[in-house]
Amino acid sequence: MNINRWVLEQKFSFEDKATVPWLRRETQLVKDNADTSVRWNVGDINFSTRGLMGNRTVSGLSIRRLFNLKPYDNQQPVRDYRLFLAEDSQVEIYSNDILRKKIALPAGNHELIDLPLFDGFNQIRLHIKDRFNKERDILLDYNQDLQLLAPNVSDFLLVAGVVRETNNEGEINYFGKRPIFSLFYQQGLSNDFTIGGHLEIDKNVVMAGHTGLWNGVLGRLDYDVGVSSDVQSGGGVLLDYQLKKNNQ
Repeated sequence: MNINRWVLEQKFSFEDKATVPWLRRETQLVKDNADTSVRWNVGDINFSTRGLMGNRTVSGLSIRRLFNLKPYDNQQPVRDYRLFLAEDSQVEIYSNDILRKKIALPAGNHELIDLPLFDGFNQIRLHIKDRFNKERDILLDYNQDLQLLAPNVSDFLLVAGVVRETNNEGEINYFGKRPIFSLFYQQGLSNDFTIGGHLEIDKNVVMAGHTGLWNGVLGRLDYDVGVSSDVQSGGGVLLDYQLKKNNQ
């Protein structure tokens, strides 16, 4: 059902041998804004976060960035290379020895925009052949990570509501006395560094943290530093380092 661009969605699940085979899942109103890549949800919301934050199901409101609303926009870092050609030339662009593009360029200065990269280690080879059949190669090494955001591109999720739980008999309970607020935000600072933060508040716990993802020549470092206040206060650190290897 679609009313003024709000879409009513109802989800069910079926399990043949279960005590209650049919279960009602999330009921929600959804509205998408393709211009800003933002989705609004009102109703039952099953949301997942990252790092030290947990997964929750609530009944309430959520606002989130949804990049696939603009599938042709590139949210990942774009790699480019400035090239000078003394003569008119044919340029072949290889990524890990796979020919990805062939272009004819006149003599002069050029900027090769959005070099074709795979996730992980990439060796870009520019094979240049000028009008006198003189050939040369330029080798470029890049580490690409699809979780990085391009500079000034942001991702976020905001959720506010009350806790929703389903018991073994399929009954849905809404806990009005257990409100929850959750916020996650991250932004690309450069082609190789994305920074973020998160905050979660419910009746018993307040948790806040800082996240970062750095991608360098030797690999990637993903970290999450968090603190929480419950009956006792505490903190935690989550570190993940991966050595990037050639995709070949």
